[in-house]
Amino acid sequence: MTRSPIHCSHALPGRVRLPEHPSEAGGGRESAFSLVEVAMALGLVTFVVLSVLGLLSIGINSNRISMEETRGAFILTLLEADLRNSFPNNTATSTIYGLPTPYALDKDDKRILNPAIQAGTFQSIGLDASERPASLTGTGANRPQYQASIVYIRVPAASHLEAIQARLIVNWPGKKVADPRVLTTPSSVSGYVESYVTFPAP
Repeated sequence: MTRSPIHCSHALPGRVRLPEHPSEAGGGRESAFSLVEVAMALGLVTFVVLSVLGLLSIGINSNRISMEETRGAFILTLLEADLRNSFPNNTATSTIYGLPTPYALDKDDKRILNPAIQAGTFQSIGLDASERPASLTGTGANRPQYQASIVYIRVPAASHLEAIQARLIVNWPGKKVADPRVLTTPSSVSGYVESYVTFPAP
């Protein structure tokens, strides 16, 4: 005699019967994000992206300023070397930038104090993208990117064996001015570097 298997539809005590198909749990409907949750997520993403873009802009600007100051300091070094290494000549100007040197030559080719300079003597020259002399009157694309200047602060009498003191300024962009104080005014230029130098007596 063969016995048929017994089927029981009742759950055993202590056990929970799980639905075998999504339709048994919720009529075929799946859970999803609400409109409020999506809006909050988009707002958060937008805030993060805008914050990153703001930091990126600050970083780019800081990098630009650093590059300009580094280049300005390099030009300042070139300017001082040009003034120191230009041997006295009849024009009493530096070899590269054509600025007045502290020394000149007399009729016997002897080095003397440059008679064309005195305390307060100020002269500038514009520099192009290649750091070559350019006119300060240029505008637009021809406007010099940098400007090299010298201001003599202390010039002793020719008979005194005292040092000559000068102030060197490199600013950007270049602009033609009559007062050197404008070149170190933040509202007038994008940036500048300067140094004070001393030349020995002739």
